[in-house]
Amino acid sequence: MPFQFQKISDVGANNPIVARLGIQTGDLIGFSGLDKEKQEAITGLFIFDLTQRLIKCEKCMNAINDKVKNDIGRVIENLRKDPRAREVPFVVGLNDDVEDFLYAAKNYLRDLLGLFRIAYGCKLKDAKVFGDLPGKGVIQIAVWAENEFGSNDGLVALLKSEQAWTTELIRKRNAVEHPGELSGVLAVKNIRANPNSAGLIPPSWNRTGLPETDIVNDMTIFIHNLLTLAEDFLSDLVLRTTPFKHIAIYEIPEGERNPQAPVRFRAGPIPELLKKMQQAKPEAAAPKE
Repeated sequence: MPFQFQKISDVGANNPIVARLGIQTGDLIGFSGLDKEKQEAITGLFIFDLTQRLIKCEKCMNAINDKVKNDIGRVIENLRKDPRAREVPFVVGLNDDVEDFLYAAKNYLRDLLGLFRIAYGCKLKDAKVFGDLPGKGVIQIAVWAENEFGSNDGLVALLKSEQAWTTELIRKRNAVEHPGELSGVLAVKNIRANPNSAGLIPPSWNRTGLPETDIVNDMTIFIHNLLTLAEDFLSDLVLRTTPFKHIAIYEIPEGERNPQAPVRFRAGPIPELLKKMQQAKPEAAAPKE
């Protein structure tokens, strides 16, 4: 049977999202103790579902950023031609880009639950389990992890440490889907003239009762957090299930990552074993005279 190839993205492996959810996942999952079928299911989840969701988020963010720069450039050029011109730049389709971003991000969290479903039989399926929507200080996915692994488990601590931003992300999407309900209303503001200076205020957003923040800056942080969250979940799974007693997962310093495929993590011998292996290496033979 001939091999069949299919292009699934217009973004290459030099994109950190593609490298770290695709190539890196394939490198790490083989060290887990899961059977082949589950390994393939998780690899497919990361490559086909999570990667596409997060690339969509990145494209929405880049679209806003590019529109900001382009329209500022247009206004400056018009002002150069006619100093009397007074125009404030405007991002066309800003609300659509914001809503598309939040939709893709929320679905990313929903799809990420598939890792726990495949590996541990978790029954949770809705992205809202990452949000403390009742405001009780706990998220449902952390409760599940505590029941599954114990209150002192590292995964429980990880989930609790991330819940502030995951909650806000879910609330932002809910404010779009259900305006005026528990998450309030999401106000999106286009570029404005700064009343206190000659500068401009970039596109901003805020939920009811919260201060305005820069949309592109917030999206940048959300994308970073979503990417590292999936990586941390996968790393935890590999180390939790691996049959190899002397394997560790190491983070590659950002400046040392291959620009053609900038993965963040690699698996290797634990430090103690690595040190013994290095000490056991035979010394290079002295050159013959």
